Amino acid sequence: MARPKGDPSPPDMTMQDTADYMKVSINTVRARIADGTLPAVRIGRSRLVRLRRSDIDEALMHMSD
Repeated sequence: MARPKGDPSPPDMTMQDTADYMKVSINTVRARIADGTLPAVRIGRSRLVRLRRSDIDEALMHMSD
């Protein structure tokens, strides 16, 4: 899922926020990140992962096809 250069939306949603927004379990979010369906940004060397709402919306559109 290519993102236009200069995408202004910051990666600010947690995996739990994403699961709530998508109405799925957090394990589903993890699986979608692992299989590349849902792009995520790892913050530093920590376990913190953040997602962009625009990426989530795009993934939801493709999942409904």
